[in-house]
Amino acid sequence: MTKAFQSRHPEISNNPNIREPQREAYEALARYANDANDSAREVGIVLPVGCGKSGTITISPFAFRSNRTLVVAPGIAIASQLHSDFNPTNPRMFYQKCAVLNAVS
Repeated sequence: MTKAFQSRHPEISNNPNIREPQREAYEALARYANDANDSAREVGIVLPVGCGKSGTITISPFAFRSNRTLVVAPGIAIASQLHSDFNPTNPRMFYQKCAVLNAVS
């Protein structure tokens, strides 16, 4: 079984296709995930409308090097959008659209 979030190295920090709030959220999550002194189990990211929350959700598992990721959406429309953003058979999925995984890992 491929562990995509553990074995792939996404291009986020220097990626011009990633919006600044998405990049900042990802970097904050990565710092949080790497902080061995922080024993809190929950973390939240707050972004205004139009800043790319769906994209941020899509790249967040890489910050944690997740084995599995569960995304809970508040409605069918958002769930459908997130499914499309994560779906590797969709040529416009977030990783392809924003060239997140173009580099060889």
